[in-house]
Amino acid sequence: MISYVRRVKVAQKALELLERQQCRDRQMIFDVQDEIEEKRDALIDALERQMHRKSQTNRLFQIRCVGV
Repeated sequence: MISYVRRVKVAQKALELLERQQCRDRQMIFDVQDEIEEKRDALIDALERQMHRKSQTNRLFQIRCVGV
């Protein structure tokens, strides 16, 4: 009987450790998701700035046709 109780306690301890690890892993997933979202937002902002940037044209030369 003592052996059974001891095995149950060992199993409960192992379960507790696994649950803690699962909690840490979940937190890490949330942290990575936050980083991805921040990078995505930064990329979207950069693309929007490029799209709204005004383009400018300057005349470099002019061709004139002269009738002969």
